[in-house]
Amino acid sequence: MGLGQTPLLTFSADSRAARAANVGLALGCPVAALAAVSGVLWIMVRLPGSSVRVYPLFAAVETFLFLCAGPLGAFSGALFASFAGLVGGYSSPTAGAALLFAAHGVLFWLLFRELNLLEVGREAAVNRWEERADRLAMEVRSLSVREETLREELDDAGERAKSYHRLQDFADDLIGAYAREELAERTRRGLEGMFARSEARVRLFRESNAPDPADEWGRRAVRFGRPQMFPSMGIRVASLTEGGFLFVPLRIRDSVIGWISLERKPSARPFRLQDLRLAVIAAGLASLAVGNAERYAQIESLAISDGLTGLFTRGYMDERLSEELTKARHLGWPFSFLLLDIDRFKKINDEHGHRFGDEVLRWLARQVTAQSRDTDFVARYGGEEFAVLMPNTAGADALSSGRRIIRAVAQTPFRWESKKVHVTVSGGVASLAEEIVDSADLLRRADEALYRAKTAGRNRVLRHE
Repeated sequence: MGLGQTPLLTFSADSRAARAANVGLALGCPVAALAAVSGVLWIMVRLPGSSVRVYPLFAAVETFLFLCAGPLGAFSGALFASFAGLVGGYSSPTAGAALLFAAHGVLFWLLFRELNLLEVGREAAVNRWEERADRLAMEVRSLSVREETLREELDDAGERAKSYHRLQDFADDLIGAYAREELAERTRRGLEGMFARSEARVRLFRESNAPDPADEWGRRAVRFGRPQMFPSMGIRVASLTEGGFLFVPLRIRDSVIGWISLERKPSARPFRLQDLRLAVIAAGLASLAVGNAERYAQIESLAISDGLTGLFTRGYMDERLSEELTKARHLGWPFSFLLLDIDRFKKINDEHGHRFGDEVLRWLARQVTAQSRDTDFVARYGGEEFAVLMPNTAGADALSSGRRIIRAVAQTPFRWESKKVHVTVSGGVASLAEEIVDSADLLRRADEALYRAKTAGRNRVLRHE
């Protein structure tokens, strides 16, 4: 606090009235006090023996000036007291009174010095407390900022924990789905569950690295092959911090099998890098599920398909035959079974070798499939025998279909490398009847009809009577 400041009476620095009041106090108090002191001193000088009372009275007045007007008021009071002491000493009738007046002036200056030292110490203490208060305020602000940062980090951590918990649900939901369409739909639902207020898209290619020509993002997935984050779906410049659109290719080893995307609504918080990492993990799980589905389909196909001809196996045929018979009996539909056998197949193997015989079997499988209807079920019955299940087909229609197959085989010579042979087949047809007990009974009847066709000269099909 400098000279002339009022320590007790303070007002706001932003108030014009307060500033005017401070100025009035700073000027009015010292003037009024000094006038009073001068008058009292002058009266006391004129009274005999009054000098003994001058010092205590003036000490009180000097202190009052210091409290009201600060060091400037005290300095002014001391100055006027000295002046009054000099005048009184000069006009005093005795030498003792003159010395007393001089001593009073010196004591007044000593009092002013002590008061000024107290003021300086007080100002230093106030400054120290203000600095400490400023430091504490800065620390409080720093702690507030840190608290807000920690709160945001805790919120983010909680959100990530929830997201990874939902990721577990996402992985569990993919288990048990083997159809590509179902996997794509479950992946889409799972992504929208993990990323609230987002729209997910899932695209699977028919073949690896072969997107549809109209699939722009599919071509981008094959070309770049890495996850990316964009400000929006319409802005194709990748973002490094946050954005509203995530794009992640679906990969199996080095092949791209599709892609997923996530677009956040404009009112929602944009995606961050941790969201992109979570989407990459989800894409990896989805790719793994698609790969497992494809391998399952391959294994299932191997389990029900004949390795040589590609037709269904005898075991799978037996299952389908029981199902079709049950369905036909329940609905009252007709049902027929055609059994085919290659004529003199042992002679073909003996003359041309087993490899040639295998090629004959593959060729015949294609011929029978080509001549059968879409609703028919063609299987390799065993060895050189083939079976055709004909749902909703009466005996006469089944016999006509069998003759068409036999005629097409007989009219088309088989060629392989430089060899050419004419292959014929014989067949037997059995149809569902009330006296047939089960599928074994139907197979037995078809086999009997086939035996009759063989003994009747081959290259023909007969119906069980």
